[in-house]
Amino acid sequence: MWLETAEISTLLRVSRQTLWRLRRRRLLKEGQHWTRKTPGCPRSDILWHALRCELALGRVPH
Repeated sequence: MWLETAEISTLLRVSRQTLWRLRRRRLLKEGQHWTRKTPGCPRSDILWHALRCELALGRVPH
């Protein structure tokens, strides 16, 4: 299930800054854990795959 940043932040109990850091460190990878709402637009909002993000962070999915 794909969620917007505010929703995934709440689900994972992490801040938007933490999500940004995880992306920058490539712990959450584009195309697998996150994607842009409008592909090809670098300023587009981001969608996050809930299950894949939970697994990447070592969380047990609900």
